[in-house]
Amino acid sequence: MARTLRRIPNLVYYSLPPREDMPWREKWLTDIKPVLDTLDLERVLGEGTLVYLKLLIVMVLYSCSYRDAVKMVNVNVVVAWFVGRKVGKSTLHDFVGRVYEVRKKLLEIWGYWV
Repeated sequence: MARTLRRIPNLVYYSLPPREDMPWREKWLTDIKPVLDTLDLERVLGEGTLVYLKLLIVMVLYSCSYRDAVKMVNVNVVVAWFVGRKVGKSTLHDFVGRVYEVRKKLLEIWGYWV
């Protein structure tokens, strides 16, 4: 009988600092993540949209740009845990491209010149 290996998903473990040592922003992120996970927004909003929503939350919370939020994912452990996925500069370009395509379609529907 041949042995078969089970497919185990790639798990990433984040060692978060103790909650009492966290600044208020990180505490807020640890409070809101379970809420976003239980709402199952990925199914409703579509593939990958939840990552952009989480990055938008980070942008508002830290008063930073999208690029700074992407950099923060790679530096801050709590933000990386909150977003849950590594993002790069290509993610920014893909997002801008999608926004441009949606804008173009809306302008065509409304009858404006593109």
